[in-house]
Formats: sequence, structure tokens, C-alpha cells
Amino acid sequence: HVALANTGITDHGVEILANALGSTKNFLRCLDLRSNASITDTSVEVLLQMVDNNETLSACRLDNCSISPEGRERLREAKSITW
Repeated sequence: HVALANTGITDHGVEILANALGSTKNFLRCLDLRSNASITDTSVEVLLQMVDNNETLSACRLDNCSISPEGRERLREAKSITW
């Protein structure tokens, strides 16, 4: 479990994190990014790629971020993990 809730992480930070998590074999099951208003729809594609590259990830918490309803729907449709 990696908890980065309410840390001020931005879309750029999500991109760096996703690249790191996708480039190594890891056993991460939950990524908590809640309450980071600077995470927007810009991060949706990066998050989807991260999930594709991480077989063990089963949850990514994004409550109270600035992802639009359309972006959230895209996440829900693309993968069967808990968003």
C-alpha cells in the first residue's frame, strides 16, 4: 500500500510515480491518491498505463481529486480494479 493522500501531488508527480511502478516488478496492491486537487484528467491515460503494467494493483483511490466524470468513467470502463 502506498499512501499519498492529501500530499499535493500533481499530474506530473502521477506520471513519475506511474513510470516508476510500471518499470519494476513490484507487489503493490493499493495506491491511495485521494484528496489531491491537482490530479486531473491529464493523469487518466498515465493511470491506465500504470494499471496495465502492474498485475497486482487492485485499487487506486482517487476520491476528491479533480478528475471529471468522463475521466472517471474511462477509468472504470478500462480496468476491473477499484478506482
